[in-house]
Amino acid sequence: VHTAPLLHQPDNIANISIGYDIRGFSARLSWVYYGKILNSKSTRPEQDGFKNKFSRWDFQVRQKFPIKGLELVLNGNNLNDIQEESKYRGSIFPTRLENYGWTADIGLRYRF
Repeated sequence: VHTAPLLHQPDNIANISIGYDIRGFSARLSWVYYGKILNSKSTRPEQDGFKNKFSRWDFQVRQKFPIKGLELVLNGNNLNDIQEESKYRGSIFPTRLENYGWTADIGLRYRF
């Protein structure tokens, strides 16, 4: 009998954030970790497909303006530009590489 974790579910997940707020300014830095993920199950254990563990950094900054409801927002994701890698059990060669790069957005928000 061969047992395995649930498909597409990480072994472990962690999300840690630290923030700072003063008057109309707010900043958050967060780190997220995903453990190894079983992507495909085979009749032979050495052919089980896994996505390797990975972690990434994100941030969010917000500054309120003197005009009620108006604020500047800046977000950044995957700052460490992590590349997600999949492999067969025990193999050193990747079967799939996913690179989403880092992203950022900036904008003005008005709340009614």
